Amino acid sequence: MELEKLSKKNVDPLELGERLLITGETSEAEKVLRRATRMLKNDKRRLADAMISLGVAFYRNGKVKRSLKTFMESLRLCEQVGYKPGVARSYSGLGLAYSSLRKPLEEALKYHEKALEVAREAGTPGVEARVLSNMGITYLMNDKPEDALRIFREAMEKAKMDGER
Repeated sequence: MELEKLSKKNVDPLELGERLLITGETSEAEKVLRRATRMLKNDKRRLADAMISLGVAFYRNGKVKRSLKTFMESLRLCEQVGYKPGVARSYSGLGLAYSSLRKPLEEALKYHEKALEVAREAGTPGVEARVLSNMGITYLMNDKPEDALRIFREAMEKAKMDGER
């Protein structure tokens, strides 16, 4: 349904895919974001954003190994074009995917910590908040609720700094 609307209207597929992710329509988001990656081949930065969002869609649709591969690809592209917020988001996605695959907590956290370092270097509190939030989820998935709560509180503070609610 959304793909038909996209074809008939001049709608940005990346924006539509991200909106679908926000509203929980992850299967439809995956379709739209696949199309976005094909359409954005000449705009590397937006392609990177589309790949990151596609990795999120794969993750939410239970395609964790596919999300891992997509986050690795987005990481390479973001590093290639010097897109630090994308580098941070890609590392954080890798951390979530590794947690879902029941990898050791330390392995997942190393990706989140790298993401946090890059987000802080880039001076992007919104990205930093997302990374911290993902790190909190990783702690929860590893049965560490106290650590998760501490990290979620830090994420909320960063989100406030960025004007998010």
